Formats: sequence, C-alpha cells, structure tokens
Amino acid sequence: MSAWSYRVDEAGFTTTLTFSPELLLCLGIVCVAVGLAGVWCLTKPVHRRGGVAIIAVAMLAGLVVVPAMSDDRVQITATHAEQITRPFFSPRVNRIDYSLVDFVTIREVYSRRSTSRVWFVHQTNGAIEEIDFGDLWENNEAFIVRKLRNYGVRFR
Repeated sequence: MSAWSYRVDEAGFTTTLTFSPELLLCLGIVCVAVGLAGVWCLTKPVHRRGGVAIIAVAMLAGLVVVPAMSDDRVQITATHAEQITRPFFSPRVNRIDYSLVDFVTIREVYSRRSTSRVWFVHQTNGAIEEIDFGDLWENNEAFIVRKLRNYGVRFR
C-alpha cells in the first residue's frame, strides 16, 4: 500500500493511523462506476443476471466495506497500541498494553487461502496472546514496530 493510502496524525503522545480520505473517495467512485456498469447490463437482455450480481457487489462494497474502512483506526499512545475496526455487524478492538508485555514475535501464518502476519504477544504473566490485526495495521507494520520500540516494547 502506498503512502497516499493512509494518513498519520500525531498529537502529543498519540499517533493515529487511518485510511486516507483520497483512498476512500477513490473506492467510492469505483463502487459507483461498477454499479452503473451493472445498470447498463440490466438494459441488455443477455446480461441481466450479470447486471444484478454486479449491482449487488457494488452496493455491498459501497454500503458496507467503504464505510467500515472509514472507521478503522490504529492508535499508539505512551501506554498502549490498539486497532479499532467498526463494521456495524462486528466491531472489534485489538489492544496491546505495554506494561503487560514481555516481548512480541511476529510470524506469517498460513490458512487455507491466505497468509496473514500474526502478533504473538508474550505477556509478563507467561500467557501468550495471538493477535491477527487488520490491513491498516499490517500495511503500516514497520512504522508501528518502530513506535512501539520507542515505548520500550521488545521484539524477537
């Protein structure tokens, strides 16, 4: 993901990463264009079924995915880092409190169809928390690791 895809705001000891308004606008325009292509397909008897499917995909992306991305946030403070994702049907907060962390390891984990980078947070009490952060976190991982190291989090 390129630098124009996300925005970094720093205020005091708080750093906030979000998807950029430009990216969200581009995705919205693509959804509208794809929806219009679906409407065009509806006017052609041979492509009606495809038109309905295209409109459905455009609406799903435009009404669910893009608004959910606009609410995604990564916040890094002097005491914790967290990712907040807010799709209306499944809000989620992943949080790392530095005072509870002994060290962190990051590994590639393969599932049936995809690969993701999972953070294994080894806590001072011996527990290991496995966190699979979202795209915003993964695409800014090097930046986030640098920030967390500055706050004393150790990585192995």
